[in-house]
Amino acid sequence: MSRIPIDQAVRDAAKEDFERSLALEAAAGTGKTGALSRRVVSAIALGRVRMHQVAAITFTRKAAGELQVRIRKQLRSQLEETSDPAVVDRLWAGLAELEQASISTIHAFCEGLLREEPFGAGLDPAFRVMEPTEAGLIFEEAWSTWEDEEWRKDQGDLGRLC
Repeated sequence: MSRIPIDQAVRDAAKEDFERSLALEAAAGTGKTGALSRRVVSAIALGRVRMHQVAAITFTRKAAGELQVRIRKQLRSQLEETSDPAVVDRLWAGLAELEQASISTIHAFCEGLLREEPFGAGLDPAFRVMEPTEAGLIFEEAWSTWEDEEWRKDQGDLGRLC
């Protein structure tokens, strides 16, 4: 006897509801990658989108890679199960165009947007994304500077908090 997940309605909406954008948030191992890959494949099969219109954002490179692999597998699986010529054509196109989808981490997605229009964002076109360690050091330095300035301002907001 198979169990129906308690969140089945949400899983179904993630696969079938294309009238709104969705954000999936859940603990590790609960099926976010599977739900997102099913949504993408369903949208492709129904002709709702082409791969170049897909933006699937994750937090880790590993998750982004896994998502792309799952989409590819599900496209192939759907091809084996589908006899409708129009759906077959869309699924084959999805496979052929998979690399055109923006399946990435949030950092890579934002970097891509900024690289398209660096001047509009007030950036040097040769900007680079900081490594996490470097970003952490700069944040700590900025925080420490801000903290010192607040203490010097007559104990400012920090004085009232302590």
